[in-house]
Amino acid sequence: MKFVPYINQDLCFAIEIPANWICEEPSEEEEEFTGLDFYDPIAQEKDPNFAEFLNIEIFEQDLAEDLSTPSLEEIYQDFKESINWGKEYQLLHEETLEIGGRKAKCLSVRLEENENNKNEVFFQKVYMLLDEIYVYQIITTTRAHKKAEYEPIFDRIVKSFAIIEDMKN
Repeated sequence: MKFVPYINQDLCFAIEIPANWICEEPSEEEEEFTGLDFYDPIAQEKDPNFAEFLNIEIFEQDLAEDLSTPSLEEIYQDFKESINWGKEYQLLHEETLEIGGRKAKCLSVRLEENENNKNEVFFQKVYMLLDEIYVYQIITTTRAHKKAEYEPIFDRIVKSFAIIEDMKN
């Protein structure tokens, strides 16, 4: 599989994605930035209801009550506490790692959805890293039966993620 660079100058990051993948950016009508979705169009054609995807969301850090900038651990814990854990969301693994020379946190989750009497199992990994201003959240989502196929692709994309400082104003 051939990978090509994807550089987003507005959001100051670069990654490598499979050459045939598509980046779906939010439409101009959307009031709030919802992130960028990267997915395999061939998989989308085979199953129009769902394709494995990688989502990148970037948002400004909220200042703590004392106006200090929260740490990665604080932001990560807040995120983790916001999840409604239970039968639908099960924590599988947590780790601290390095992405693009920055400390990052990763949360692996098993999701179970029951829609139209059809039970579907998904696996997600949520990566979080920061710079001085932004929180970068990278989410990978795959169905259980596609996990072995897509996880190595997602891992390679995530490992290629880099914040490009010299693009910032």
